Formats: sequence, C-alpha cells, structure tokens
Amino acid sequence: MQIVLQYAYDNISFDDCRSIIQAFLFAGVSVRVANLESVRQQQVERSNEYRELISELSTLCASQEQQVETERQRLIDYKKEVALAAINSRSGKPIPPQVVQSALHGGRCAARTQGEGTCPS
Repeated sequence: MQIVLQYAYDNISFDDCRSIIQAFLFAGVSVRVANLESVRQQQVERSNEYRELISELSTLCASQEQQVETERQRLIDYKKEVALAAINSRSGKPIPPQVVQSALHGGRCAARTQGEGTCPS
C-alpha cells in the first residue's frame, strides 16, 4: 500500500501526516495478523480433519483385511474339502490327506522338510 500525502498543500501538519501514516500502517499490520491467525486456524482444522479421516480409513482397512483373511481361509477349507473327496483317476482310491495338505501349502510341508515323512492335516 502506497500512501502519498501532500501535507503542504492540504494544510496538514507533519505530525498529523505521520499519525495518519502510522494509523494506516497499523491497520495493515492488524489485517495481516488477522489473516495469519485465520490461516493458522484453517490449518489446524484441516489437520484435525485429516487425522480423523486417517483414523476412519485405518479402521476400515483393518476391517477389510480381516474380511479378506476370513474369505481366504474359507476358500482354503473348501479346496481341502473338494480335494479330500476327490478320487485319483489312475488308482480309483481317495487322494491321501498328506498329498492334499502338501498341495494346499504349495508343495512345502514343514513335516516333510524336517524328515518326519507326513504332513499334519
């Protein structure tokens, strides 16, 4: 803000001119401080909103992860049930539970790798 006062032409004293300029400057500073406080308040409000949103989304994510784990376990149980009921096409006998367990674990059975020979069901 630029203020140009021609105090000589308007019969305004130098002291009056200085006090007018100080009043304008003070008003400008007050407005800036008020704007700064307003911006700080907005930042605090947004920060609180973001924290609340993060909390809600974290809860939702945990809930969905639990649901996915439940469904994954149901699928594994279903696959196991189907595999145990299956009959080997060559021998006509049911598939042994150890083979089913090994297949469900991607061919990696801890009992077999430790030398025990059978996988727990």
